[in-house]
Amino acid sequence: MAHTWSPAIGEPNLSVNVHHGFQDIMAFWGLTYKRMRPDIAMHGSPERAAYRSVVEDEKSMLLILEKIPSGSYSDKLRICRSLAFLRKRGMETVQPCLCNDEGRYMMRCGNEKWQILPYIEGVPLQRPEYVFHRWRGKEAAEFLVHLRKASEGMPFFVQDHSFSLKDYFIDMTQKMRVYHPEIFTRLAPIIDFVEQAFLDIYDELPVAFCHGDYHPLNIIWSENGIASVIDWEFAGYKSDVYDVANMLGCIGIEEPTSLVGDFALDFMSQIKEEGIISTISWNTLLEFIITLRFAWLAEWLRNCDHEMIDLELDYMGLLLDSRHTIGRKWGMKE
Repeated sequence: MAHTWSPAIGEPNLSVNVHHGFQDIMAFWGLTYKRMRPDIAMHGSPERAAYRSVVEDEKSMLLILEKIPSGSYSDKLRICRSLAFLRKRGMETVQPCLCNDEGRYMMRCGNEKWQILPYIEGVPLQRPEYVFHRWRGKEAAEFLVHLRKASEGMPFFVQDHSFSLKDYFIDMTQKMRVYHPEIFTRLAPIIDFVEQAFLDIYDELPVAFCHGDYHPLNIIWSENGIASVIDWEFAGYKSDVYDVANMLGCIGIEEPTSLVGDFALDFMSQIKEEGIISTISWNTLLEFIITLRFAWLAEWLRNCDHEMIDLELDYMGLLLDSRHTIGRKWGMKE
């Protein structure tokens, strides 16, 4: 879930000269390699690939060349096929990996597998001001509405195998008690709240196909809209409110007052008007956001990011203490 802008990452491990290796890889898609473009920053998380870089072909087209992490081939292939499915359903802000003339999304070079994605140019976010932009809330909501409709009949995921935030929370808190007892103690009021107010009702929440990591830094923004949505590694069937909760939780950690600002309020208004979230899920939105922040805390713990750990703990406490005030602003029933 970590998110950043990044230059090329990793080191290409080809058995031939790097540039000759790139020529061979790009030829798989009928492209002619011209040069690397280390001067161009990439959107999204650098953890999504073993190596990636922007490259340019002979027609001056910019592409992202990615080496697929060992053991993730089947998951990556499923994502490629899913994005192609959504694109065919009219989602122009979804950019599938390139497919060659034989219908293949990946090529093997030695013991490594590679894929190529279009490079999408965007406008960097001005942080934290962007979390108050009304138009971004509207655009972010419209994408989710389109995703809900376009993903109907998605053939590459099994609805019965949906991700359980409840199981994740229980497993994480049990491990935290053992490996991070000081953090577990600090989180005790929040853990108690989730256990009492949310876990019993969680299994009643309907599921839907979700992006799984939907937040502003996984959106490539244009001047007044969305150019593309990236980083689909966590896509799949989850509670229908999952993407909404993640988006709100992420703008809130940028600036907590944004939770009652124009971005958040217009985002929720648009979602609610379209009716893509069930009533029971709306009624547990704040509880869902608080519980979902445990997944972000796990990310900071995994990376030993002590600054973000402290920030997350403070934020979770703030969400708990302010839940009634936020709920009233959102029109939630007490």
